[in-house]
Amino acid sequence: YESFIFFMNKHKKVIAKPSRGGCGSGIIILDLLNFENNTEKAFNHLLSFNTPFILEEIVEQDTRIAQWNASSLNTLRIPSFRTAKGNRIIYPSIRIGRSGSIVDNAGSGGTFAAIDPQTGKIITKGYDKRGNSFDKHPDSQITYIGMQIPKWDELLVFVRKMHESMAKEHKYLAFDLALSTKGWVVIEANWGEMSMPQIEFG
Repeated sequence: YESFIFFMNKHKKVIAKPSRGGCGSGIIILDLLNFENNTEKAFNHLLSFNTPFILEEIVEQDTRIAQWNASSLNTLRIPSFRTAKGNRIIYPSIRIGRSGSIVDNAGSGGTFAAIDPQTGKIITKGYDKRGNSFDKHPDSQITYIGMQIPKWDELLVFVRKMHESMAKEHKYLAFDLALSTKGWVVIEANWGEMSMPQIEFG
């Protein structure tokens, strides 16, 4: 509770993620204003879900990524593999939420498209997990193919440094990153799931 008070008084408005969840399910924005600035009421609200939560700062995303969908934090999934010749990044994807949603996860209705790992340009149509494809984002109408991801070279360096700093047993990690107004930030690291590239490339 003391840690919760410190974090909420510092940020006032945060993202709350069920720590045992996935696919963006159950993620909420916790705003002290909705609880009359009463941290005890906000804390008890989280307890009422009867599941542990992780609290995170809300990332203010770069306008070049926010233009796709402003209600969600749109991220890049960057699969990094440790090989005998160093880290190799293959099958990266951009993940974009739908209008009104706070999450970009495909499992919660978001769209995704493949990125060329060399250039940082989007190279496929957008897809959702139901198999629907889109030339343009269904809400913002931005065309997927050909769009350049900003600061791509910086992202590659960032991912490689992160992966190389971890224990050797972590041979594969898929990093979720967001481009904030201050540069790239890591949201989380995943393992095991590679369904998006299979859909993107048929």
